[in-house]
Amino acid sequence: MKSLLLSLLPRFRYWTDITIGRTAPANEGQRRYQRIIHSTLSATIARGLNLFVGFISVPLAVGYLGRERYGIWVTISSLLVLLTFSDFGVGSSLLNAVADAYGRDDRRQTQRFIATAFWMLVVAAIVLWIPFAAASHWIATQLFSEKGTSSLIFEAAPAVLAAITVFFVNFPLSLLPAVLSAHQQNVIANICAMITSIGNLIAIIVVVVLKGGLVWLVLGYTGCGLLVNAITWVWLAGYAKPWLRPSVGAVDPSIMHDLFRAGWRFFVISVFWVVNLQTDNLIISHFLGPGSVTPYSISYRLLSYAVIFQSFGVAALWPAYGEAKARNDTGWIRRTFKANLLFSFVSSIPLTIVFVVFGQKIIQLWAGDAAVPQFSLLVWMAIWNLMLAIMSVANCLLYALGRLTGMTIYGTITAAVNVVLSVALVRRWGVNGVVFSSILATGLLSFLPIFVDAKRALQKLPSLA
Repeated sequence: MKSLLLSLLPRFRYWTDITIGRTAPANEGQRRYQRIIHSTLSATIARGLNLFVGFISVPLAVGYLGRERYGIWVTISSLLVLLTFSDFGVGSSLLNAVADAYGRDDRRQTQRFIATAFWMLVVAAIVLWIPFAAASHWIATQLFSEKGTSSLIFEAAPAVLAAITVFFVNFPLSLLPAVLSAHQQNVIANICAMITSIGNLIAIIVVVVLKGGLVWLVLGYTGCGLLVNAITWVWLAGYAKPWLRPSVGAVDPSIMHDLFRAGWRFFVISVFWVVNLQTDNLIISHFLGPGSVTPYSISYRLLSYAVIFQSFGVAALWPAYGEAKARNDTGWIRRTFKANLLFSFVSSIPLTIVFVVFGQKIIQLWAGDAAVPQFSLLVWMAIWNLMLAIMSVANCLLYALGRLTGMTIYGTITAAVNVVLSVALVRRWGVNGVVFSSILATGLLSFLPIFVDAKRALQKLPSLA
């Protein structure tokens, strides 16, 4: 063991020197690893700050809003996530296109893709906001009428309208993470996330102190992300990288076809993941009442921290895979995929065990008695989050290589089966039934096929050379 450690020490020092910039990377592969390490470290800090903000804001929000209104807030947040699919996969398609152009050092093509995607989403935001805004009261009634009182509906309806409005104003600006990620500058995206987290905390404190109510809480919380995105866009396109400016003159109608060609498959896959990850809150709120969303949401958030490091890898590796593909560096892709699969297990399991064993006590101290779940819910959440972490290894590779057809097929089937099972089992087993439905549908219909797809994609990589 001692000899093993002594042999690893020089390598550890070498990579430490590369990370801090003391030693220059020897090749493009090492430069990618350097960017991935920087991205992971900055993401760790950003998520740590987000965790800190969460530990403060959750008890503040639960204590101020109460169990029912906090459940409404979480449900509205799930609704916004559900709406992200309305870009029809343009953001993900843009990431691959820009990563490829970056690998070929083609700035002109980069601007054409960004400008076209940006103005497509401007038009989509205007077209979609009108019907959603008009239906905001009906949406609130459908989500909260089963167990909610008329006073809750009266407060929830304008909150839904406010959230939808901010969401669609931010719609084209939300391409920013994809643009930064494609250039492997996730550090900037993570800094934006840190600023947003601090702004969210300040917004919650201000609303609580001024007793602003649910609508102002929604506006303050969602508005911080909008403001940060707007300022960052101005800085990025106006100063740091002016060739990224989404000018109207750079819009290319032929690129719309290219974006939609891959985008519709990203769209279907996004719907699949949104259904699996976000409709649980909506189903629980409708059948059990918004108060039951609270322990579910807090449990999911806690167990998601157990797989936190793997989630960092996806954001950094996706554009790196894409750039490596453009440069025909297939050996790097294979080595990195295997390393990421091992990392997924090693980084996720220890924290998962700790959060399951001590989860009820942690949540009680963190969010109060109203948020404490049954122990069985923590167990199901642990299984669910471990599945998601392991699947993300294959997802990331397939996204970057554009191998999307399989996921659109078995992903659609999985989403449909998951919703049917969730509606059936929530009546019998409550919240546990909803989580079990996600595990069962995804485990049987998506887990194995996605790794078969990944293996085939790796086998076909030599044809790219």
